[in-house]
Amino acid sequence: MLTEKDVMAALAAITGPDGRTPLPESGAIEGLTLRDGKVFLAIKIDSKHAADYEPLRVHATAAIKAVAGVSAAYVTLTDESRASVAGKPAGAAPPGAPARRGPPAPKALPGVEHVIAVASGKGGVGKSTTACNLALGLAATGLRVGVLDADVFGPSMPRLFGLSEKPQMAADGHKL
Repeated sequence: MLTEKDVMAALAAITGPDGRTPLPESGAIEGLTLRDGKVFLAIKIDSKHAADYEPLRVHATAAIKAVAGVSAAYVTLTDESRASVAGKPAGAAPPGAPARRGPPAPKALPGVEHVIAVASGKGGVGKSTTACNLALGLAATGLRVGVLDADVFGPSMPRLFGLSEKPQMAADGHKL
């Protein structure tokens, strides 16, 4: 029978986000769930350097899959940018990453201060409804809010907002 101890023993050969401490001892394991031979694991990292930690995720996935009784392994990297990860200060670059220099990178969406993404790997769970309720709730506090729905299978946002007319765009890309 597969146990957490089996999984942690397999992960002991992998170093955690600090590059020195074994992953199970690093404090970076946020969640470990076993269900019907499937292993779900979350590793805390600073999301600013997520690409640098991808090899850690890949190695952890391979180590878990090698454990007897594991039918599938799902390892995710979770954001811990506001706290320290395994004793490393928040915002610190991972081992071997170049130091950031120069002016800050331009904003991806000029004029947009914050972005809230609502996503799921499954359909029909209420993503559009949640996004709609978030937008309405934030707008009710006086904030300026916009919603971008990338649902190609069903235009539920017009229905949720009670809209029936077609959107019109100006030449400069702004809504009329």
